[in-house]
Amino acid sequence: MSQESEVRIVARMLTDPTVVSYIGMMGPPVPGVREFFTRLEYSLFAPDTPENDAFQLTLVSFEGILFAVAFIPAIRSRAADEIADRIGLRPSMTIPVFIKNGGLEKFPVANERSRTLEHRPGHDVYKNDPELFQKLLLDETARIDAIIASHTAAKH
Repeated sequence: MSQESEVRIVARMLTDPTVVSYIGMMGPPVPGVREFFTRLEYSLFAPDTPENDAFQLTLVSFEGILFAVAFIPAIRSRAADEIADRIGLRPSMTIPVFIKNGGLEKFPVANERSRTLEHRPGHDVYKNDPELFQKLLLDETARIDAIIASHTAAKH
């Protein structure tokens, strides 16, 4: 897909009242965010199915940080919120904001139906342990690999 067509799709999704978006920081990595997007797609909008057409994922660089934004039908938001909850995340009805030049710089790909993924209170990331943080990322990668492998095996 060309960058221009992706821009058009994102603009359409942001103006569609039947669509919600989930925003998650990808780089630097945040434990659970990649898993959320993987589980969201593979459990609700499986690849190689007609349902997958309703799942749109784009990457956005904002203030030097890489974010992923998934657009899904609003009627699936409860199921998406449950996926987030199972991995220790909570979708917050906020958008990323940076303080810059004495003002606020708002995330450019968001609206009143956007949710930003945050960790639930008490999550292990709040222990500020670098070794534990790395283990969380490695464990997450293993779970993602298993989800994809399971999907691939089911197709054959």
